[in-house]
Amino acid sequence: VSFLETFYPTLLPHLSTTKSPVMIQGAAIKTWFAKKNGIDPKLIVNVAITPCTAKKFEILRPEMNASGRYLKNDSIRDMNCALTCRELAQWIFESRIPFRDLPDGKYDSMMGRGSGGGLIFGNTGGVMEATLRAVWFYRTGKQAPDKLLKFESVRGLAGVREASLEIDGKPLRVAVVHGTGTMRPLLDEILKGNMKYDFIEV
Repeated sequence: VSFLETFYPTLLPHLSTTKSPVMIQGAAIKTWFAKKNGIDPKLIVNVAITPCTAKKFEILRPEMNASGRYLKNDSIRDMNCALTCRELAQWIFESRIPFRDLPDGKYDSMMGRGSGGGLIFGNTGGVMEATLRAVWFYRTGKQAPDKLLKFESVRGLAGVREASLEIDGKPLRVAVVHGTGTMRPLLDEILKGNMKYDFIEV
């Protein structure tokens, strides 16, 4: 979001209105989860563990306080802290936590069953595939085929893969971009009219 705001503001109307999974989870914990478990949301400290350093900026954006707006308390933020996976690993190492000696715990099923879409969401291309599988189901009433997408590298653009498919008679062209550094040349080609996609995941 920040990248487009800074370098490609004319493309902002094309951004998804869905928040990132981290921010959706943060709001759900401080509203639904807190109410279900009788916990004062003001006492909950949400910490996101993520490989993406951009989350540190994202959690501070003014609009990322849906739970505070819902609870009519501006001091409540959806997510309080963000640590990178590397920072967590360093913290564990410095604290000398012997993971091999720790007892196994149970899966914390906060919201019931997990889904296949949830499992692949964090992988590159996972958001795309989970979304297209959902669209397939809602448009056709049937589960999407196992081999829904066959991605191929885009010639001349390293780090960009694309696929074409048809859902309920509508042809779609989609792309997955790995990293914002790779996104710039792709967006430049789109703005020149040389490429067109219905859905891009970064």
